[in-house]
Amino acid sequence: MARPASGSETDRRRKLRVCIIVRSFPPHFGGHGIQLTRLLPHLESAGVEPTILTYRPPSGVSWTFDEEVPVERILSRESGPWSRLQRIAAVRRHLRSHRRHYDVVHSCIHDWEFCLNLPYLARLELPVLHEMVLLGSNDPLTIANGRLGALRMRLMRNIDAWVGITEAFRSSTLAAGIPEARFHVIYTGVDVEQYRPLSDAERREARASLGIPEDARVVVSAGSLIERKGMDRVLRAWEHVRPHPGRDLLLIAGPASVAEGLGHQDLPHAEAIRSAAAAPALDGTVRIVGRVKDLERYLGMADLFVFLSRREGLGNVIIEAMACGLPSVVSPLDGIGHELVTEGETGFIAED
Repeated sequence: MARPASGSETDRRRKLRVCIIVRSFPPHFGGHGIQLTRLLPHLESAGVEPTILTYRPPSGVSWTFDEEVPVERILSRESGPWSRLQRIAAVRRHLRSHRRHYDVVHSCIHDWEFCLNLPYLARLELPVLHEMVLLGSNDPLTIANGRLGALRMRLMRNIDAWVGITEAFRSSTLAAGIPEARFHVIYTGVDVEQYRPLSDAERREARASLGIPEDARVVVSAGSLIERKGMDRVLRAWEHVRPHPGRDLLLIAGPASVAEGLGHQDLPHAEAIRSAAAAPALDGTVRIVGRVKDLERYLGMADLFVFLSRREGLGNVIIEAMACGLPSVVSPLDGIGHELVTEGETGFIAED
């Protein structure tokens, strides 16, 4: 008689073992990486055994992150052909040494370290999923129109599943010749126990803890101080309403320094945002709070959420704000405009 499998052996057999390749993962700041950290416990409870394959954090980042899953930080962020070859080789070595450990490879990047390893994954007969998270970046038409795009798409064309985080990715995928059966939409989720409307008492307590008057009119915008996130647009809109110190307050939450995960190349833009926020017309009405671990507290005690990003895939923070009961003013972009906000009911879609 065969020996019955132990509980741990049974668990190993039923778990789906997934290698997730992602560029930005905490402590490096990136919306999709943050969303992934929130999703991981749910994946594990559903029988998924994830391993994160990612890049090393930028130098100077002091933001802390408690790793509860295997994270392989083997990819250098250095630029140049030699560094690119090193990343391609590092991914190949990892896949070779773990070829019997994974059942699926799930990638959120379209860099050469992923593309040039696709033939090897095909030889290993490992299913591959490509997740598209930013329109104008890792959707098929953008890839095809980029440098050496025809070669990239030739390598990527036989990927088993193309997943968009909104319907906005469908047209790009189909226009690039990907069969419709391979395209799937999977929206990112929100923890509605964490992101929820606050009671009146909780709202007063949150405001008091942040030094905000109970009767102040508070607007929150969230995103790193990079050009794509459009905080310059937010400040221009704020100046247009002629805010009054002591009555009106705009809070901007998101990385504002290298220590919080902002890239060195984005520091000039961040400094320009700081200067604009300190202009005489806005003096005393803007507070740049930086990267926070309790964004739900800021959203819960606010009166309005504003998100004027220039380019997104979804803008998950909009859903978080709406889960907190906040009306939202958002950009008219595919994936975050009409797909998330019902004009005049759950918020407003700003015109360019």
